[in-house]
Amino acid sequence: MDNDREIEQVHSQAQILAKSKERFLRDIMREFRQGQDRYDLETEFARTKKNRSLVIPLSILLLVAVFALVVTMVTRFIEETSLAIPVNIDDFADVNLRDLLDEAQRLQNRYDGTLRDRNRLTEERDSRVRSIERGLERELSLLEDSGLPLRERSLRAAQLRGDAEEQIRRIQEEFLRADQELAGELEELEAAIAQYDSRQLERAREQEEILNNQQRLFEMEMQQLRSRYDQEIEQLLANHQTELETIEAHHREAVAALRARNRENEVFLRRRFDPDLSDDPVGPLLTVPLEPPGEWAAPGSYRTVLAEAGLAGRGDHAAFLARHGELRTILERLQSIPYENSLAPALVQLDLRLQHLVSDYERVWRGLGDLAEEKTLALEQTRGVLAERKEDLARLQYALDELSMIQGESGYILDPRDPEAIDVYVHPLVVLPPDARGYVFRRDDELVGRVQFYERQGQIWARSDDEGLRPFDRILIDLQGGE
Repeated sequence: MDNDREIEQVHSQAQILAKSKERFLRDIMREFRQGQDRYDLETEFARTKKNRSLVIPLSILLLVAVFALVVTMVTRFIEETSLAIPVNIDDFADVNLRDLLDEAQRLQNRYDGTLRDRNRLTEERDSRVRSIERGLERELSLLEDSGLPLRERSLRAAQLRGDAEEQIRRIQEEFLRADQELAGELEELEAAIAQYDSRQLERAREQEEILNNQQRLFEMEMQQLRSRYDQEIEQLLANHQTELETIEAHHREAVAALRARNRENEVFLRRRFDPDLSDDPVGPLLTVPLEPPGEWAAPGSYRTVLAEAGLAGRGDHAAFLARHGELRTILERLQSIPYENSLAPALVQLDLRLQHLVSDYERVWRGLGDLAEEKTLALEQTRGVLAERKEDLARLQYALDELSMIQGESGYILDPRDPEAIDVYVHPLVVLPPDARGYVFRRDDELVGRVQFYERQGQIWARSDDEGLRPFDRILIDLQGGE
């Protein structure tokens, strides 16, 4: 309850205070609000703009113009005063100053010109030497990327360096003569300048002070021109050097790009036309140690015995020689190409294997030839033996014919060892009927067996089941075909 009462008291006091402020400060607050409502920033700026005056800017411009005019007039006055110094030529009549100064100036100008010519000559010599050196660098760079063998590149590089050194030597000799001439001219000019009397020069210098203003102005102008031209020359030289550096940088970049492209092309071409077959299934064949054949590495001459034996004609041998020559030509042409990877050993292996193949082929040909010769010799020997046997058979046939005629027999047993193929003699005048039979007698009344005749390959043979038949047993032929 007490707290509620206190709160009500505080609340009533606040209301009383607020009502008191509203009553006593009412007029002051009204005036304050009216003042706030009347103030406008844009309005104030507009009023300020209307109140701006042109007097101050015009006064400042006029003052600047006056100062500029005064400075210009003072400068012009000083220049005209310095240029209007009176000169009395009579003061120089006793020493002939004008001629002296003209001659001294002429000699000095010649000396300066000769010195500049000498410096320019030196620069030209150095420029030509640098040009030759840059050309040598370009040639060596192109030679390095040419893909030639190392020995040929070394010889070519040495030749290029020798030519460049010879050109540089000739240029130095040429410029040395010109430099010596200019040096002699400089010495003559120095001696001519030194011949002037120092006292006359001193008096001339003293009198020259009178003309110093004009001379100084001229020298200032000349110095300005010289400085400007020197700056322009330096700028041109700098620009030229910058252009040269840019061109050289571009050249180096182009050469580097060409080298990279050349290396890529070289790798591509090597992989395509000169591959590395070390990991290929044929790789081991390229490293097999193979010695050349001991004999017959090339085809031999033709042997007529091969044609006589019907094995190979002269045309076959000529065709073989032509194919072998063509293959050798192809191999030699390929071996002349400087392969660096697997094709070089592959060509060596092909060459060696071709030699071995020719050697084996030649061995076969020679063996066949030797065999044919042996067969031919044996055949000739056999023919001789056969001829002798034919003669023996002819003699035996004659003897048997005569014996048969004398004894009145129609045939004989010759070789009864094979009962199925008994070799018999039948008189040529006897014509055997088919399935003819015969009786075998040893004596006139001793029958030892029977035989059955048959013909094989144009010869008469007999077969018998009886044993005990002997050579030259007589045969009685049964021409009737009965028992």
